Amino acid sequence: MLEYVGNLWRAKLDNSTKMMHYKLTEIHAEILQDNLVELNLDFNLISVIPLEIGRLKKLEDFSIIKNRLTFLPDALFDLKQLRSIKVDDNKIAEIPRAIIRLSRSLETLVSISVVPFIVHKYIYFT
Repeated sequence: MLEYVGNLWRAKLDNSTKMMHYKLTEIHAEILQDNLVELNLDFNLISVIPLEIGRLKKLEDFSIIKNRLTFLPDALFDLKQLRSIKVDDNKIAEIPRAIIRLSRSLETLVSISVVPFIVHKYIYFT
């Protein structure tokens, strides 16, 4: 199903939102619906994840690959259902310490391209 948000169409499938290659510069409030289980914002121009991300208590999979992020907000790590975070190819300098709060729920590796070395750090939780 397609849904109109701001001046953009987005693919909305039940509890999933995919807005890839839209050249978004921000995450619109309309996107952050409480019932989301999957959110994919890959290949945009987003530089900040809003604190409102913390209200997505059902979110399990979050992907924001190839954007312009420089940090991840602590609110992201308060999402107890989150199993997968994908943030490859951003400008994130370090992995936040708050990630430890997800050590029991996170199943998929978190991969961060660390600037300026283009080195990947992988974190696995067992």
